[in-house]
Amino acid sequence: MNDGCKWIWTPDGYEEKVNIYVHFKTSFTIEECATASAYTFKISADSQYALWINDRFVNYGQYADYPDYKVYDTLDVTDYIESGENKIYILAYHQGTSSSTYTTGRAGLLFKLINGTDIIVQSDSNVQCAVSTEYKNGPIEMVSGQLGYAFEYDATKIEDNVWCDAVVVGTPIRLTERPIQKLIIEDRAPATLIAQGVYKYDRATVNHVTAEKMQRAYMSARELGHIAPTAGPAPYAISPDSPLCVQASCDDGVYLIIDLGKETAGLFDILIQADRGTVVNIGYGQHLADLRVRTSVGGRCFTGKYICSGRGIEHFTHFNKRFGCRYIELMIESGEFDLYYAGVLPTVYPVTNVGRFVCSDTLHNKIHDISIDTLRLCMHEHYEDTPWREQALYSMDSRNQILCGYYTFGEYDMPRESLRLLAMGQNADGLLELCAPAKVSVTIPSFSLQWILELYEYVLYSGDLDFAYEMWPCAEKIIAAFWRNSRGRELVGSWSHNSRYWNFYEWAPGLDGNYMNDVRDKNNKENFDAPLSCFYMIALLRMIKLAKWLVSYTSDDIDFMEKSSWFEMLASGVYDSFDAAFWDSSKGVYATYIVNGERTDHYCQLANALALYAGLVPEEKISTVSNALAYDKSLIPVTLSASVFKYEALLMQGERFAQYVIDEIADKWGNMLYQGATSFWETEKGSWDFDNAGSLCHGWSAVPLIVYYKYILGVTPAERGFGDYKFKPLRTSLITAEGNIYRLKGKALHVNISPEGFEIQ
Repeated sequence: MNDGCKWIWTPDGYEEKVNIYVHFKTSFTIEECATASAYTFKISADSQYALWINDRFVNYGQYADYPDYKVYDTLDVTDYIESGENKIYILAYHQGTSSSTYTTGRAGLLFKLINGTDIIVQSDSNVQCAVSTEYKNGPIEMVSGQLGYAFEYDATKIEDNVWCDAVVVGTPIRLTERPIQKLIIEDRAPATLIAQGVYKYDRATVNHVTAEKMQRAYMSARELGHIAPTAGPAPYAISPDSPLCVQASCDDGVYLIIDLGKETAGLFDILIQADRGTVVNIGYGQHLADLRVRTSVGGRCFTGKYICSGRGIEHFTHFNKRFGCRYIELMIESGEFDLYYAGVLPTVYPVTNVGRFVCSDTLHNKIHDISIDTLRLCMHEHYEDTPWREQALYSMDSRNQILCGYYTFGEYDMPRESLRLLAMGQNADGLLELCAPAKVSVTIPSFSLQWILELYEYVLYSGDLDFAYEMWPCAEKIIAAFWRNSRGRELVGSWSHNSRYWNFYEWAPGLDGNYMNDVRDKNNKENFDAPLSCFYMIALLRMIKLAKWLVSYTSDDIDFMEKSSWFEMLASGVYDSFDAAFWDSSKGVYATYIVNGERTDHYCQLANALALYAGLVPEEKISTVSNALAYDKSLIPVTLSASVFKYEALLMQGERFAQYVIDEIADKWGNMLYQGATSFWETEKGSWDFDNAGSLCHGWSAVPLIVYYKYILGVTPAERGFGDYKFKPLRTSLITAEGNIYRLKGKALHVNISPEGFEIQ
């Protein structure tokens, strides 16, 4: 990719600006199209691209990378090449502002077309470019701090583009071929009109952003026949074969609310015919709790804008950012137009296998299926928390998702590369960035420890010791950071040195990082958090296993036996100190915090679940703590994200708590289904949580999959080859639960794979 290929951009310093769309075009001639060898197009951009050849859309989607770790796509474009003149057109985008999904790099585009070993055309100063006049460039409203900018597109300005020669802005520092598969763009999601009428804007919002104008507009319902006389009965399915022909008398315009049928993630797509200058305001959301799409919440703007050219039926797809939504709301500033489609082109990460789970309880079968849908909606360029509000990679969130994915997909590329992206965000203090690839003002110390747990589980399920060895330095630096933070003590203290460290554990009361901050003396060495000490212990135990697996892997100067001994010593110190520090004999449970040397009266399920999960509970107290975890109503309950630790801690005790766990899953996840969920929520409060910004699709809530596959079916990594531990990639397709779902199997299943298929022993 480096041979003669140059990073190019537009002149006049636009590489220093933010939210910039740039067109690039070039052409080449082929006297007779060769068929003996394929035509391959290689491309990379900061921060996004979409490619057309001979006016046919080819593909889009820059991998989520870093400025010094640039990734390029390799696309087979053989079917797009013709004899004679061929035209290449690329729309490139530069965000230029760091967020939770992007780290600011230098604006640029890099590409070349190859036939066999011959370079047909490549990026250099001979390529023509033009700063887009259709897109609104520069600082505009943000979708969210995690996702970056919204968009506005004015199709009347297409002919205003001024073309010039591109300029060379540098050569790649490091280029890597895309490590995971490209997304598949599926056919349009069904778009059903479920509400319509006319609207007027609130005069107080005249100068506000689109999201606030839509949120506060006055909406007056109309029967479908009143605004579209030729339409059939409601609800009306809008498609190119059955367009919605609107003829309405109104002052400001017509609103339409479109249901995609279920939670969907993909590219906004519209097909419309309207007068020149007609403004289409686009809102998207997950629910209609406000009797409209919630376009504006907490400064976030879930909107876009399209202005029609007036040149017949026009088609627009926004390739820059995905929409995560169920509903599309249009406020069209006109009373006459024909709408052929407005909705989403779903984008799906391809997986070869999807696990199958069938049991005697139809509710659990449905929970299983919706958990898989939730998981897949949060798989794109990496695992992401929610496709709606953030699309960000966190180690806490992704740990749940990746573990579920091992059981349901047997897919290891995305987990490996998600872990790699997180590791690349390691800072000088040894902790990881909050998200990856990202630059965020805060980080959560416990998330770095959970990354070690993720790394261990990846090796456990994949057997990939190469990656374990590659990631070892990052993991070791994390442990060293916590050891330094302990300042000679056996328990690790909370990270309270400055505002960068957010001592978050989950969204339960008192666990969101703000508990007793007003009285905690940052200079007092006796500030301890039980969850953090548990995560530290978990990480140490996983490091011990990783070190032992790596002992015979390499003959270099890393003494993994010595490393293992060091971690064993640290783990012994935590074990010897934890119970005495946090045990409250009067309550029969562990307290959550020690603040300024005093044990607090905060008691929660998470701390006690983690203590069991980490092996920190003395044998004589395991039964007491387990009973309290299940039945003590005074303990602050875990939320959906942390429920995995509670369930695993209980199920580690055998079948005793199996009925309890299964019943709680039926209650909590079933309740979401009864409220109409087509994907599982961020928390049980749904859209009303987080000041009305709660997500109704969150990958960490696929937790039931772990219980179904690991404990009910008993699926484990099969045994094969590395020292005392043996591995085999998981295969879960076509496994069916037998008998009553509430009975855990006593013996784990080992899945063996051969060229002829697989069998369960």
